[in-house]
Amino acid sequence: MVNDPNLIATARVDTAVDGWEKNVGNTDNIVETAQLRDKITMSTFGGADNVTFEGFLTYFAGQVGLQQSDISGKFDTANALNESQQTNLQSITGVNLDEELADMIKYQRGYEASARVFNTANEIYQLLVTLGE
Repeated sequence: MVNDPNLIATARVDTAVDGWEKNVGNTDNIVETAQLRDKITMSTFGGADNVTFEGFLTYFAGQVGLQQSDISGKFDTANALNESQQTNLQSITGVNLDEELADMIKYQRGYEASARVFNTANEIYQLLVTLGE
């Protein structure tokens, strides 16, 4: 429509008249379209009833903004509460999983080393028993 305004149907043909297919339309459509800005045509679903189209869009945009702000506030509150609960959980349990994993690996390596020392001592003992026979 911006590139070719001729695409806008500005005329209205009275279909009640016989032979209306051959009639040339008037400018009633464009006049009514222009008057839509000031006509009370909409309801705002709980807000100010019977408003113009422009008033409805203004009200609707404001409601969307308020709801988005409310949702953002609730999201921020939920995140803060979650972080607080995580901090409380760590302070109660006193467990740091990274530190516990590092300790577990350290103790596992110590156990493996002790097992090798024990196996070596057992082999030496078996050798001594065999030599003593």
